[in-house]
Amino acid sequence: MPIATPEQYAEMLERAKAGKFAYPAVNVSSSQTINAVLQGLQEAGSDGILQVTTGGADYFAGHTVKNRAAGALAMAKFAHEVARNYDITVALHTDHCPKDALDGFVLPLIAASEEEVRQGRNPIFQSHMWDGSAVPLDENIEIAKTMIAKTRNINAILEVEIGVVRALVLDAVLLAADDADLDLEDGVDVPRLRDHRLRDLDVLVERHRGAVPHVRLEDRVAALADLFLARGDEREDEAVERVLRAVVGVEG
Repeated sequence: MPIATPEQYAEMLERAKAGKFAYPAVNVSSSQTINAVLQGLQEAGSDGILQVTTGGADYFAGHTVKNRAAGALAMAKFAHEVARNYDITVALHTDHCPKDALDGFVLPLIAASEEEVRQGRNPIFQSHMWDGSAVPLDENIEIAKTMIAKTRNINAILEVEIGVVRALVLDAVLLAADDADLDLEDGVDVPRLRDHRLRDLDVLVERHRGAVPHVRLEDRVAALADLFLARGDEREDEAVERVLRAVVGVEG
């Protein structure tokens, strides 16, 4: 089938959320790996997501060229063509994009999709990821506001990495569709531990549609609050285990 439309992608994620499962999302770096993933999904009878990282995009462009945007566009064109030969539906996603890669990776791809949308076509990639975990939280949120406006304009989805709790990463997936009332300043404040635990813990909330795809955002917040506010007599690994159970949707 052709690459998922924005509507089909949203339906995929809603279906995963309702069914409490996750789609395979596989990073690819060549035509061979794209073909391998598509064949595997076909044999498994599963829809899925093809992802490309900054390094993978570099490789697609040519080992010595390092033109990430061109490489990602080449990956997308190949995937759009060969995916038609399979009976499953796949979406295209750009994985972890840090601040220093925005101008050479995601932003040019969004610009290319803007032109496609102006011509009455679908965005080239159905979702993008902004990874601001390495920058201060306030800056992360400001960039996220800019990015969600851009992805909304092309009817794409933005994934945002917004905080780190030791080895655990808190992320939110935001649907950039309709006129969602996004408030990127809603949060969970833990003043008692703010000075000890990296940075403030804030949560991006999309009030109109809710968190997507397979773990309710409020479940993650509650689990992380458990970790931050764990009783003094409780071993930290027990709190971490509780977080992990919530993230993967396993009943304890």
